[in-house]
Amino acid sequence: MNLVNIFSGFRATGIFPFKPNAIPIEAYGPSKTSVLQVEVEASIENGHDVSKDQNQSRLTTTANEEQSVSAVNPQVPSTSSEKTYLREILRTPEVVKQRTEKKTRRVTEARCLTEREFLNELKRKEEEKNRVQEGKDQRKMEREEKKKKKELDQTLKKRIKANKNTMKRLAKNKENDRSLAKDQSDSTCTYCNGNYMDDNSDDEDWVKCTRCSDWYHESCTGKFGHELSHFVCNKH
Repeated sequence: MNLVNIFSGFRATGIFPFKPNAIPIEAYGPSKTSVLQVEVEASIENGHDVSKDQNQSRLTTTANEEQSVSAVNPQVPSTSSEKTYLREILRTPEVVKQRTEKKTRRVTEARCLTEREFLNELKRKEEEKNRVQEGKDQRKMEREEKKKKKELDQTLKKRIKANKNTMKRLAKNKENDRSLAKDQSDSTCTYCNGNYMDDNSDDEDWVKCTRCSDWYHESCTGKFGHELSHFVCNKH
């Protein structure tokens, strides 16, 4: 199927371009079979005995048609005698809606609202409801306690870690102070506390104690000459 075939079909049937008389009026008339049936019915109504002629003409027509059809098309089984309808071949499913019965407990008899059995049942239901609610509250409380404990443990761990870092920092600072004090003691005269860097006299020599390694100005030792080579301070 292409556009040429489509346009040819429209043109032959008079659809486009519009042509009302494209199909002759004879094509809409009744067929020969229906005309023959009308003639047979009219002959019967008039009282004529046309059964013999009708049978002969029908046999002749049938033989001619069978010869012409067999020459063109192969023989196929005929289903015209079988009264088969489309609705019998293609059955549509029928949807049956099923009613769902709700299981509800209904009171089918009169009951006294003040009798002991009814009151006990109400009391039992109320106690069961309270017990369920208490269980929910208890579980909620346990979850909150676990959450608080977890938060407390995390806070405690953070504090311990912070304290460790603080102790490390203090120990490091203390060690630095000791090193600084030692450096200062190495550059400070034990007798007069004068600093080596602040000493402006280039001629002043420094002498180290042979026992405690403390430093002194040469003038602060009170020693001279060969005594300075084996100097021992007054601490010893």
